[in-house]
Amino acid sequence: MPRRPSPSRVAARHWRASGRCAFVPGVRDSDGWEPGHVESDEDHPGEGSQVPPARDQDGHEIKTAAMRRTAGEVRFIKDRSGDANQWGWGTPGPSERTIQSDFVFNPRHLKPLAQTLRSGLMALGHATSAYNRFVKIKSRNVSPDGSLGGKGYIAKIPEMRRQLMNCVEALSALTDTIYDELNAPHWNPSEDTLDPRDREEVREIVEDVEEIKDDPEGWAEEQEDEMDDEVMGKTASLSRRYTSRRLA
Repeated sequence: MPRRPSPSRVAARHWRASGRCAFVPGVRDSDGWEPGHVESDEDHPGEGSQVPPARDQDGHEIKTAAMRRTAGEVRFIKDRSGDANQWGWGTPGPSERTIQSDFVFNPRHLKPLAQTLRSGLMALGHATSAYNRFVKIKSRNVSPDGSLGGKGYIAKIPEMRRQLMNCVEALSALTDTIYDELNAPHWNPSEDTLDPRDREEVREIVEDVEEIKDDPEGWAEEQEDEMDDEVMGKTASLSRRYTSRRLA
């Protein structure tokens, strides 16, 4: 004679077949969890507290991803990749360089680096001078439409200010980088292979660099004042020539 199933088993089968999330006291599901009951540590020693799995309205278990924590370096970097108006601010470079131990830093190549640095500082001085002068110009005094230029080259004055600002920032970062490179210890070998003439030229260039680096804008203004004096002198000479010809 077959064994008659218990009422609890019949109720459990009916509940699973219907797919409805009904509460049947004393009935466990296929995972062994009884609704309305939270198992304690005594039920499963060593496993900690057990939390019933979350289920949707159809009775299906909702799977959740476990959160994992991984140790690592945290760096706060401002993202400028999508800002086209600030192209002068590049992304931060690496924190250190990888230099091969067998690479020879020949001092003969210091001269072009020093010349590049001197030219860059000159450009930085003039760019800074141009920016400081340009930002003081009121748009309403020089432009009825807020733009400058003619056929082919027309730009808004605020955009021109941004361009000059980017030029100053880019030149500042470039000259600082080359200056640090020239003063790096790997360019000071124990054996000097420079000719006396080359050594003297490099020394003069470095002196110019140090003079301009202290105040690039001041150096540029001095150069501009000298050029203005030359222009005034030429203008006065031409005026005297024109006057003498009229008197003759």
